[in-house]
This record gives sequence, structure tokens and C-alpha cells, in this order.
Amino acid sequence: MEQIAPVILILVGLLFVAIGFFLSLRAKAAAKWPTAPGIMLKSELAERTTKTRTNDHQIRTYTSYEPVVEYQYTVNGEVLTGKRLAFGLTRLPLEKAQEYLNKFPVSAQVPVYYNPRQVKDSRLEVTAAAATPQLIIGIIIGVIGAVWLVVTLL
Repeated sequence: MEQIAPVILILVGLLFVAIGFFLSLRAKAAAKWPTAPGIMLKSELAERTTKTRTNDHQIRTYTSYEPVVEYQYTVNGEVLTGKRLAFGLTRLPLEKAQEYLNKFPVSAQVPVYYNPRQVKDSRLEVTAAAATPQLIIGIIIGVIGAVWLVVTLL
């Protein structure tokens, strides 16, 4: 019964690794997508606040920022609107989020990567911004679970 917790950690670690790997594969495939000229319609920051309770019952607040974009592009005469910046990109520190917005100001002409099989699937960047952290976190959690499991079996 005491082996359940480390096995769960190993499985959670594997899940994180799988997600990171999947994001990397999608970004690699998207790097081959064609591009269409686009124009930025919206480029702003959304502030997200998360509150957690610490072990000593204090409330800790963490603020992160999400680049919110909207752009218009045309494929085969069809005018489309996209809202995705990159694969897996969500909440970031203020400086990093602002860097993205500085690259894509409103009214700027931008290349839009689109999936030729589903032209509504588009990105401004074909990178997997969250893949590396996902992989690292997954490996760390998995190793902790594996060490814990070995220790409980000895």
C-alpha cells in the first residue's frame, strides 16, 4: 500500500513528459506550415492572479500575465481570424509576456502560420514555449517517484 504514492508520482511525471513531447512534435510539424500575410487586430495583456494557502496557513498571491492576441489573415480568398500565439503558451512573468506583445503590436503586418489541412488552425509563432518546462518538471517528478519507490521497496 505504501508504494501507491510513488507510483502516482511516476505516472504524473510521465504525463508531464508526454505533454511536453506532444507540444514539441506539434511545433516541429507546424514549422513546415505555409504562411499567409496577416494584420494584428488585438495585442494586450491579461493579468491572472492565483491564490494559494501555505503550510503555515498564509495566503500567497502569484500574478502572471497572458498575452492576448487577435489577428486576421487570408487563405485562398477566405478571411480568417486567429487568436493563438504559440503552442502551449499560457501564463508568463510580466517581462516575458510583454516581449511577445512588443513583437506583435496592433496594426502590424505579420506572417501567420496556418495548418494547410485545417486553415482555421493558426499560430503567430511555431514554437512550443511550454514544452521544455513540461519535460523538466515531468522528469523531476518521475525521478522523485522512482527514488521514493526504490526506498520503500528496500
